Amino acid sequence: KVMRIGENGDRLTISCDKFKLEEPAACKQGLHLLSKRLSMLGAGNIVVEKGRVDADVQVSKTSPRDFSATLLKRGAKERITGKRLEQAYVLESRAGSHGRGSVHIRACSDLGIFYGLLSLCQLVERYAEGDICVPAVKVADWPEIGLRLAKTSASTLPLPDLRNFATWMPLFKINLMGLQYHGTNSHQPGPFVENVQAICSQARRVGILETVVYFCPFRGNGYDFNSSADRRKYALFLQWMLDQGAHGIEVDYNDWAGKGTPIEDVINLACRAVAEKNPQAYLLYCPPSRGSSVYRGPASVEMT
Repeated sequence: KVMRIGENGDRLTISCDKFKLEEPAACKQGLHLLSKRLSMLGAGNIVVEKGRVDADVQVSKTSPRDFSATLLKRGAKERITGKRLEQAYVLESRAGSHGRGSVHIRACSDLGIFYGLLSLCQLVERYAEGDICVPAVKVADWPEIGLRLAKTSASTLPLPDLRNFATWMPLFKINLMGLQYHGTNSHQPGPFVENVQAICSQARRVGILETVVYFCPFRGNGYDFNSSADRRKYALFLQWMLDQGAHGIEVDYNDWAGKGTPIEDVINLACRAVAEKNPQAYLLYCPPSRGSSVYRGPASVEMT
């Protein structure tokens, strides 16, 4: 079943209670995408009116506890928590008044609302009669994996390309962006620094993507981990990445040249540096594809 939505030249009205939908950056981005989708269909604008009961799209935010219970009722086999709950939403379209349909999006976070609006972009269409319509559906959506990463080079790609990459990723529901160093001299990382600063700060501000920075300290005349000065410099550089807005860093075994320092010692050094600046930040370790390396340390539920 397909239902018409919109009025006055296909203008969509959106209503929300108890918060301003346009203010959180993630919600604002969702509204922007929906507006662009309507424009592609030749429809009118979005009008946000707080508290309107007969709006075409109603958006509501509930507590994490209550929303987790809602997902159980909607088919979840276990209680959804953490990163998975933050990204979850329920979308329902049903028949409304005056022969029009209405859409209700519920979530417990701004990020969940963003994903709900993103799915609405995929559902809305213009049919042969000329009306803007949506199918009658009930959707309860949450990720099986809370962190889904794709990475690219923050050394070889120019900043506009990195911004495009960061813009496209959420459309495919990839929520963790890896920024990798591919320079030739670890002591002079070049454009990598400016790119990390720009992308990480932007991602932190919007609140849709999270970022993890991959940095190899052994390119060219790289760091000497037998030197206390170089160990300190490396730790400070990792902390600088977090200061720019990065959500974590990665130690990559494939970049590891050894230099007489066991990889486990360097991971522990990185753990201490990261925890000193932000105990909640991610520390990822990419193990070798050949040979063996052993590391046993704490892992959060999300990382496990």
